[in-house]
Amino acid sequence: MEEKELNKSKNFFSWLEDPKKTQILILIFVIFCAGLFFADFFYDRHPHFSADKIFGFYAIYGFLMFTFIIFASKVLRFFVIRSENFYGEKAVDSEEHPKEQINMGEDNVS
Repeated sequence: MEEKELNKSKNFFSWLEDPKKTQILILIFVIFCAGLFFADFFYDRHPHFSADKIFGFYAIYGFLMFTFIIFASKVLRFFVIRSENFYGEKAVDSEEHPKEQINMGEDNVS
């Protein structure tokens, strides 16, 4: 029974591997975002700044700032990137493991 629970948790997002289901999920998100954008017609806003009066201001501003963050992270990457062996021998993954423990999980499957 424990193996079934492990398989369920391991494959919880496996339904997203089907491209058709992923496209449906993206379509649902697009419809939801468009609905929120057009909901701007149906409530009374009390703007503090002149930009707040523009229809869909917060949706447009949010999209532009998110896009800015993505592109800024690509630029920032060049300043903070380190080589793969930056930590050298001090890195945890540079330790030598006993060979008898490397395939321990595969050999002891019952």
